[in-house]
Amino acid sequence: MAGGTNVGEIQARITLEMGEFRRQMDEARRRIRELEQDSRRGADGMRDFGSALAGIGAGAALNKLVAEMKQAVDAATKLHAAFAGLNAVASGFGIQTKDAQQAAQDLAKRGFLSLTESVLAYKTAMSTGLGLEKSTKLINALADSAAYNRQSFYTMGSAIQASLDGIKNGNSVLSDAVGVTKNLSVLQKEYAASIGTTVGRLTDGQKIEAAYQGFA
Repeated sequence: MAGGTNVGEIQARITLEMGEFRRQMDEARRRIRELEQDSRRGADGMRDFGSALAGIGAGAALNKLVAEMKQAVDAATKLHAAFAGLNAVASGFGIQTKDAQQAAQDLAKRGFLSLTESVLAYKTAMSTGLGLEKSTKLINALADSAAYNRQSFYTMGSAIQASLDGIKNGNSVLSDAVGVTKNLSVLQKEYAASIGTTVGRLTDGQKIEAAYQGFA
């Protein structure tokens, strides 16, 4: 990532969360020691029973905390990998990585995609050869369609990603995920006619442009 800023932010977030995790672990250990001391003091049965229940509750909370921490670390790892992929694609197509990162962050701020989903969407869109501006227009157009017309088994993010994958790979079934039902072959035929050629003569780049014009 440009200047290592995002990597640093992710690492700092993980460090902070791990510090909180250790604090919670220390607190759990302290409560367990107190429970053991209470038991050794031989207090009445009701108090022992209540302390035991508290101990069980602490264990359940700790298990939940561990699960949440694992999810947080997994999410941070996926985000780091997504940004690394975005940077590689941006650099390969002569796009400033900081501009690509900012575009993904701006998209995530709209609220319908997570940051990781936004980064992956830009990575896929730009890997087709579309520049940053056209990628932005395409993703937003797909999002507008997906908001009302996406297939029911897709989430917002997965519908947009599936459609981008379909456009990239020439798969009309996937490209229809956001609810735009015009077949890619039809879009290519219309585009070919508009530039005075045939579908069979279209380059891969022109096929992507045909999809872009049809969707965006």
